[in-house]
Amino acid sequence: MKVKTMQSSLIAAGLLALTAIAPAAQAQDNRSDWRQDTREIRQDRRELRDDYRELQADRADYARARANGDVQGMRREREEIRQDKAEIRRDSAELRHDLRERRQDRQHASWNGDRRQLWNERRHDRGEQRREAWQDQHRHSEIRPAGWNGSSNSTSSAGTTGSAGSNGNNGRHLGWQVGRGNPRGS
Repeated sequence: MKVKTMQSSLIAAGLLALTAIAPAAQAQDNRSDWRQDTREIRQDRRELRDDYRELQADRADYARARANGDVQGMRREREEIRQDKAEIRRDSAELRHDLRERRQDRQHASWNGDRRQLWNERRHDRGEQRREAWQDQHRHSEIRPAGWNGSSNSTSSAGTTGSAGSNGNNGRHLGWQVGRGNPRGS
């Protein structure tokens, strides 16, 4: 094996190993972000449930104070009810914000981040594969079989090789016909 070929294969193997490691680390980071967002959403929902329980208790206290004719107690309970409602609004807004943020993160991560990068990498890899295939094809087309004489006459080349058949291309059909736009033949 040539030294250049061995070096390039080692480099390719190293790059392949690095590309396999990087997405795993990024995925782990994305999962930890997702877990953190989920914890925050659960906490917001828990706080909201507690706020509704406090509101329900304050309304029950207000109803009792009203039934007893306690005007001062009714005022206190009304103030507490206002505070509970304001806290519910704040907690609801925070929950909506966290849910919207998580939904947007999921949308952006699925297309704009990981998928777009993967798509670009695949596109780049396909381009390199095409170039390598083209180079291989042209490198092999320069190598001539032992009995090839270089003339464009199919009968003379078939006659010299013996086992090549009557098409004159030594078993390599290139899709060209003599006289049909073939720049190498007439």
